[in-house]
Amino acid sequence: MDAPGLVFLCRDSGTRDADPFDAPFSTRYDEQDAYCIFDDVEVPKTDVFIDGDLGVYNTVMGDSPWWPNIMQQTTVRALTKMEFLYRLAGRMAEAVNDTSDKTTEMLGEIQTYVEMTRTALLCAEDRAITWEDGGVFPEGRAMHPARALIPVWMIRINEILRSIGGANLLATPSRGQLDDPRIRALCDEFIPGARDVSAEHRSEVFRMAWDFLGSSLGSRNELYERHYLGSPGRTWLTSEKFYSAANKARGDDLIRRFLAGARARS
Repeated sequence: MDAPGLVFLCRDSGTRDADPFDAPFSTRYDEQDAYCIFDDVEVPKTDVFIDGDLGVYNTVMGDSPWWPNIMQQTTVRALTKMEFLYRLAGRMAEAVNDTSDKTTEMLGEIQTYVEMTRTALLCAEDRAITWEDGGVFPEGRAMHPARALIPVWMIRINEILRSIGGANLLATPSRGQLDDPRIRALCDEFIPGARDVSAEHRSEVFRMAWDFLGSSLGSRNELYERHYLGSPGRTWLTSEKFYSAANKARGDDLIRRFLAGARARS
């Protein structure tokens, strides 16, 4: 990291001086990204894993269990985030007593994404492969569709949260306003939540949602989800190229049987 000529251009960090009530994520969670420049940097041969050998590189990326193993942990990450967002969306709806068919439909949509992600994960683990040296890795076939679909689902979930939240995401009292006795009394009178939800808890829920969706951290999070697993189009192309054999064989078998039955009846 301190090699001569190595330069890191770091991005802006999140807001850490805000009250955790107003920004529960931005004040706690952040990771540094940077553009790394190698300005005539000497890399010792002992630190090089693949020295320009394209065959080895392609084997590591394609035929090894490297990427299914990566997909298992990232699918667990995505599942946990979806579970959280499903309930956050529901809490927002409950706070304003939104029981409309449209909102209920959107909640069901998120819940479907949760269950499909869980199913892919369980299938990959149930069909795990044990290598000769004892290593156990999840099945790649079950993981690959998730690689293309999770980015699409994540963006859609963010859209749903914005739709359910509406103007409440913007017109929400801050910690400082709620701590002011006069303002607090007005909030308790005019903007409490539905179903006995207090004005403070209503604000807490919508502040949390806004920090996840609209803050600088939230905006980076959405960009991250769009590109973290690669382009969905590129993933679909790869899926057709490398993972379609089993489905082609199954489809060909069904077509053969249907055609044979039709010929037998003619």
